[in-house]
Amino acid sequence: MCDASINDVLPPPRRKVVLGMCIKCKVTKPSISIRRTLYCKDCFVKASIVKFRAALTKSRKRVELPQTKVLVALSGGAASSAMLKLTTDFINMERKGTDAEPPFTGVVVGHVDESCLFPGSQEDEIRAIAAESGLPYFKVALED
Repeated sequence: MCDASINDVLPPPRRKVVLGMCIKCKVTKPSISIRRTLYCKDCFVKASIVKFRAALTKSRKRVELPQTKVLVALSGGAASSAMLKLTTDFINMERKGTDAEPPFTGVVVGHVDESCLFPGSQEDEIRAIAAESGLPYFKVALED
């Protein structure tokens, strides 16, 4: 006969789902639906930050240079400003154990100046955001 038990053949148990509640905390009503998965706002923000940090760390593992910095392209919009904040928070966060060193040595703000095509450039605002963050700022004109 076979030595396999019923637990060896069954798939692993799935995460407990509470209908009408957030998939993570199972307490709060969901407000965000992604690929048929329901999240409350707090759990969605936490899960997004964890995924962003994992992707940033994974990209660093591909580069084996000792003094690697990360370039964040800043347009002045909400998405690029949020990415800059997430990146600087991740680089500056307190670490323990095996993750004692940040994956990158610093952050650099980059901007492509499109004023030759679109008058009313946001360069001053972008330069102010970089200066407020205390980060180096590099601008490249689109016509270059």
